[in-house]
Amino acid sequence: MSNYVGVRCPVCHKKFTHSDDIVVCPDCGAPHHRECYAQLGECAFAADHISGKEWRPPEVEGPAFGGDPSGGSQEPKVRQCPRCGSANSEDAIFCQVCGTALNAKAEQEPSSFYLMMQAHPFGGVRGDETIANIPVRDMAQYIGPNSAYYLPRFLAFDKAGRHIIPNLSAFFFSFYYCFYRKMYAVGAVLLTVYLMSITPLFLVAREVGLESMLALVYGSASQVYGPQVGLYLNIFNVLGAVNTVLRIGFFLLANHLYYNHVIDKMQALAQQPEGEYQQLLKTAGGVNQKGAMVLVGTLFFLMCFVFALMMV
Repeated sequence: MSNYVGVRCPVCHKKFTHSDDIVVCPDCGAPHHRECYAQLGECAFAADHISGKEWRPPEVEGPAFGGDPSGGSQEPKVRQCPRCGSANSEDAIFCQVCGTALNAKAEQEPSSFYLMMQAHPFGGVRGDETIANIPVRDMAQYIGPNSAYYLPRFLAFDKAGRHIIPNLSAFFFSFYYCFYRKMYAVGAVLLTVYLMSITPLFLVAREVGLESMLALVYGSASQVYGPQVGLYLNIFNVLGAVNTVLRIGFFLLANHLYYNHVIDKMQALAQQPEGEYQQLLKTAGGVNQKGAMVLVGTLFFLMCFVFALMMV
């Protein structure tokens, strides 16, 4: 009954939630709370059945048949994305499909990419589809920016049983990609391996100096510096190979890892009350661009500081 979440019951006018027991009129398709339907004894729109009308969600047909009997004044307002045209809640800050800021108007004509997004706002996946029993619209809101890229791949994981769909951004940006997508545990592992792989270079620099280190790395005279320096270089080569293999593996599996991450987090959020669930989709999901940039900047300056200390 996920398709009716947020729609108002025509009897009590309360919005349906994930936990509500909903019954659907067999004649027109209008949803009701089971207790409301039993109390009324018939469909709230029984008088319209003779005309053959069918119920439609309010966002499709507005205040007409299927909307609020009071004339639609209680229906929630929506904000249309200026880029992809998707409907969002009135208090939404970013579009749940493409991530565009809803307070900013498009200053130029949409590109062909955005025209494609408007035609396929969920990357070609139907809005009423479910992935791992989670509504696509909710999942798009949780993913945030670039959801049109992920949803078709998530559908392939769920329906076709695929596990490997490469992600080029994951290969080039590695741990930064993880922190950007809020996969902090995986990002911490990749960052740790990366730091370990470059640590031997700092040890070599301390032993032989910067100019000699560059000659060792790019030249062929490492044996003149003794066994300790040679050991550091061997460790550097081994850890560098491990880091490269790990990046290739992440390149192949990043999409599936992110799929598992999204499913786990959204299933945990679904246990929350309906009002909190919708709000948490925006705050717990999405991306952490500022946090990822701060991490990389801090890491860079820390590495420069450590290198300077070791060269003193």
